[in-house]
Amino acid sequence: ASSGAISFCGHASKQQRVFLNQLLSKAGYFEEFEEKHMHAVTALSGSSPAIFFQTLHAMAQQGLRMGLPYKKAIQLAASTMEGSAKLLLQQKDLQSASSLLSQKVCSPAGTTIAGLYSLEKHAYTATLMRSLAAVETRSKELSEELKNKG
Repeated sequence: ASSGAISFCGHASKQQRVFLNQLLSKAGYFEEFEEKHMHAVTALSGSSPAIFFQTLHAMAQQGLRMGLPYKKAIQLAASTMEGSAKLLLQQKDLQSASSLLSQKVCSPAGTTIAGLYSLEKHAYTATLMRSLAAVETRSKELSEELKNKG
């Protein structure tokens, strides 16, 4: 993995925190979060690769329906996602960059806006947000189950 997150319990010393932050940041993007946010981190980082892979699979499946070999379609979709993520991460203002970059790809009455319109017509954003909320909820449930066993 080239990204990760950590949360420290109250017993970790400042020296231990600094050491682990320095060590883990060498592997790539790394962020420290308060423990109360770890269920959200699980949704956005721990479980989201499966959602990402499912999205890529759906894209490749449609490529197959349109006549492309699956292997080429999945490679094209994955490479496009990788390039898009790299472009986003190069932006100074990540908070608004994804929306702005999405708009820059669209041309008036073009193919991209037609695709985005279709996604939102079928509640894509809300569906994705509900999926991540379900992950967070299940993470909290599993946490409670572990606490009750111990």
